Amino acid sequence: MTDSWLIIPFSKLPLASGNGINPFEFPDEIFELYSVPAYEAGKPEVVAGKEIGSNKQIVSEGMILLCKINPRINRTWIVKSGSGNRQIASTEWIAFSHCPALMPEYMVLPIF
Repeated sequence: MTDSWLIIPFSKLPLASGNGINPFEFPDEIFELYSVPAYEAGKPEVVAGKEIGSNKQIVSEGMILLCKINPRINRTWIVKSGSGNRQIASTEWIAFSHCPALMPEYMVLPIF
């Protein structure tokens, strides 16, 4: 099976771009927020736009988030199907677009 695997550097993966949002402009909307502090809980925060004080990026199911702060700590997240609220992520994540040739679960395995 591994004979058919491709090795692709991160620099060749499709980045999500042009999808910024200021949740504060939507004060009563409830968002699912993929933040670095929420990572430890294993699920995004559910929070109103008026409680979010900075710009975020819109994400969607199947996207891979790679934390760009403190690279010694392995923080990778797969955006799961949501509850119907818009899904957003902190700009502390590098967001990779969904790619059919990529197995997101492989990218989030711990590195020892």
